[in-house]
Amino acid sequence: MAIYKDNNGPTGTLQEIKSYLFQNNELLRYMFSNLDPEDNYSAAALQKYIERDQKVAQLVFDVNGLNISLGNLETKTETTFKIMDSQIQMKVSKGDVTDQLNSELLIDEKMIKLTTGHFLITAKNFTVDAAGNATFSGTIRGATIIGGSINIGDGIFEVDTDGSVQLGDFYVSANASNIFASNDGNFKLTMKKNSGDGKYYPQLEMNGLSSRGTMTFYNGQITGAYCISADYFDGDGANKSSYFYDIYLGKSWWGGDGVTETVQTLWERVDDLSDQSAKENIYDIDQDEALKFLLGTRPVTFQYKKDGQWSAGMIAQEVYALQDQLEIYYPLVGLETRSGKYRIEYKNFIPLLISSVKNLQQQIEEMKGEAYVS
Repeated sequence: MAIYKDNNGPTGTLQEIKSYLFQNNELLRYMFSNLDPEDNYSAAALQKYIERDQKVAQLVFDVNGLNISLGNLETKTETTFKIMDSQIQMKVSKGDVTDQLNSELLIDEKMIKLTTGHFLITAKNFTVDAAGNATFSGTIRGATIIGGSINIGDGIFEVDTDGSVQLGDFYVSANASNIFASNDGNFKLTMKKNSGDGKYYPQLEMNGLSSRGTMTFYNGQITGAYCISADYFDGDGANKSSYFYDIYLGKSWWGGDGVTETVQTLWERVDDLSDQSAKENIYDIDQDEALKFLLGTRPVTFQYKKDGQWSAGMIAQEVYALQDQLEIYYPLVGLETRSGKYRIEYKNFIPLLISSVKNLQQQIEEMKGEAYVS
């Protein structure tokens, strides 16, 4: 701060007067070189306080910074604006100390901090309304969203507050129910607990494949199937028939509409068909017809087109035509309704072979008798 001290004027000789003027000149030079705000403004000018009715305004400007405040005692509202060393602070308060609503903006060299009741932004690329709804344009990168929900494309991709996901026409659970399902209910993949080992295994359910209801895949089993096709098995649930390896299993084999048996059970059920209780309309096979029919067949060897494997047998169409030709009808040829292809029921040839052998043996015995008589 510059200070000027008067020496009460010049006295004495001319030399003393010159010295006095020179000293005052140096004092003035020093004073004007070291002026600060306190030298130019009074304390009253640096601090103003105005009170009118219930309204108060105050301005303080000193070495600590600039402080402006406005208050309304009637509405209990106070607004302050402070500029301090490397910091700007704005604050609006309303209410008493125990029930006060504050909005505060704090800016320093490290951060911008905003504390308020509702935060509203209206910009060309970003808006936030009073309810907290935000609208962005552009791309959000590297973000982590915790809580709340997400809705993209008006339900095309939607995440609920519990974490469940709606992805187009499909739903993914997030409540430990392990469900992935279509909205129309025709497809559902879940994890089902096995009562044997207590472990969870996938279960797939599909509706809408036919009018027969739901087809379920679980733990190596298929239930409610309308039609099943595999390399060594074809099953037709509607006609209750199947083709298992080289064995055709007709309606009498099927005990239900679903294929739930293991391979071992399938073989056991084939063997069960030999029991008399499974049969009716039992008739003896004519030995002469059986022999005549077998003699008219054409055994061949052939190669399968699918895998190139060689095998031996007969042609189904030839056996079918032979029946019409001889007018001898046995259940030897079937038609696979799904593929439209013919098949030979080789197991049904066994009784014909036995009858033919008996026929030949009887003829041999008769020939032996005739030879003995002669």
